Amino acid sequence: MVAGLLLGACSRGPTSTGSDSDAPPAPALSAGTQDRTSVTVAWTAPATDEAITGYELNWRTNSGMDWTTVTGIASTATNYTITGLQPQTTYEVQVRALFATTVGAWSEPITVSTTAPPERPPASDGPRISEPTAGSNSITVTWTAPATDEAITGYELNWRISTDTDWTVVTGISGTETSYTITGLQPQTTYETRVRAVLATTAGAWSESISLSTTAPQSDRPRLSLTGVSGVSITVEWVAPATDKSITSYELHVRGGSLSTWKTFTGISSTRTGGTIEGLQPRTTYNVRVRAMFDGVAGSWSAILTCTTDSVVDSPFVGFFCPCRRTVSEAGGEAIGLWNAVASYFTPETFPATYRYEVSETGDMLESTSKGVFETPPMSLEGRSYSYYIVYPEIVLRVDDDVDEPDSTVTVHILPDPRYQVAAESSFTISIADDDDPPSLEVDDVTATEGDSGTVNATFTVSLSTESGWTVTVDWATSDGTATAGADYTAGSGTLTFAAGETEKTFDVAVTGDTVDEPDETYTVTLSNAGNASIPDATGTGTITDDD
Repeated sequence: MVAGLLLGACSRGPTSTGSDSDAPPAPALSAGTQDRTSVTVAWTAPATDEAITGYELNWRTNSGMDWTTVTGIASTATNYTITGLQPQTTYEVQVRALFATTVGAWSEPITVSTTAPPERPPASDGPRISEPTAGSNSITVTWTAPATDEAITGYELNWRISTDTDWTVVTGISGTETSYTITGLQPQTTYETRVRAVLATTAGAWSESISLSTTAPQSDRPRLSLTGVSGVSITVEWVAPATDKSITSYELHVRGGSLSTWKTFTGISSTRTGGTIEGLQPRTTYNVRVRAMFDGVAGSWSAILTCTTDSVVDSPFVGFFCPCRRTVSEAGGEAIGLWNAVASYFTPETFPATYRYEVSETGDMLESTSKGVFETPPMSLEGRSYSYYIVYPEIVLRVDDDVDEPDSTVTVHILPDPRYQVAAESSFTISIADDDDPPSLEVDDVTATEGDSGTVNATFTVSLSTESGWTVTVDWATSDGTATAGADYTAGSGTLTFAAGETEKTFDVAVTGDTVDEPDETYTVTLSNAGNASIPDATGTGTITDDD
């Protein structure tokens, strides 16, 4: 017969609290600890020879309500905590033991009471904020914990722009923390902030609201401006970067005209705020930038300042041109063109003219000195006149080979002479286009004797048909033939990389030994995904020779 429904499960016995002289004895029940929402009771097991299989516990408010039954308590348990109760409330509790074939008697009910919740801390017990600190985009708030006997479980912080009405709420601050940094703020803006403690059952009082302004934004980048320009110089000044870091020096860059890359001026005193760059070419556009150095660590470059030098009245000028082709093929032979320099509008004071030049190249094509000097032939000038002189740098190029490689370049650069204005290009570059086919790749066939145990390596060689000026890559991978991966050999794959000039690479495949008499077996190695090379024959064969 169904006796009753307890917590969704069938009761193991009657819920009556009356005594039963035939039932095994009841446990001795006593009250344990209490707090606002829970009570703990303890008991001693009843004196009986029969094995206890578990316990049941009843609890209810002391107002005659129905019992709430807790089942499934272990036979070894000697206490139980009832949770989810109401603060400042009295409850009745009883317990009984369960046996294999019967249930024990209920203990006499005892009364236990939960405690009262603490009073809300007064406003004077809110945290106290010490003087906060501000950066350009952040404010750090520091506080002392409020005076309260209740455990602090965390803090809540509010902040807002002083002219706003709504607070931004920050939660989840640990109860052990006493500071918090608000980030992502606007520079030079006034903010308000406050903080309060979060207690176990309530929230504490807010601290007083504190106002603080963020600072101006910091930057390690100077501000550069132009203050003067002439035909041969540029004068600039800069404003030191707005930063708390100590500036130890400045570094200045200039490029333009014959300065194809940045020319660097280092070691400029940290107290300097400007300077003049001299020895420049008239009617030439230049870029200038500056940066601060902080104990050897470079700051950010200023914005690039672009300006053009003035003309120099009655100054001679010189221009250069290259009448030869700008791009040639390797197949064209050993000598390529002649670089012509033309000078114009000399004066007696600057004649004869001397030109200095430098030669640079990429690739392996050039056979020449890297520098040279040319002087115009002697000639009498009456007053001013226009004269043209053609000079020929003696440059020989080896342009035809069989190596697949990047295109090469040769550049002739005329160095500036401060006596002349540069009226045309001062450097010329010729590209030498490579016309060779990529090399081909092949892998050899390898035979290895298996042995009786362990493994032996079959070493395969991958070869390039000829060296290359490029980096060559190729993938390799094994596949089964009559041999089976895992039983006869170890499957493998990988990528081989040939540096420029290398023509051979190897890789190993492990062959497994055994004592089985069997036919020779084979597996395949396949090449794929070649970079900067072709693969006419992509496969090689690995043969495993049986020795049993």
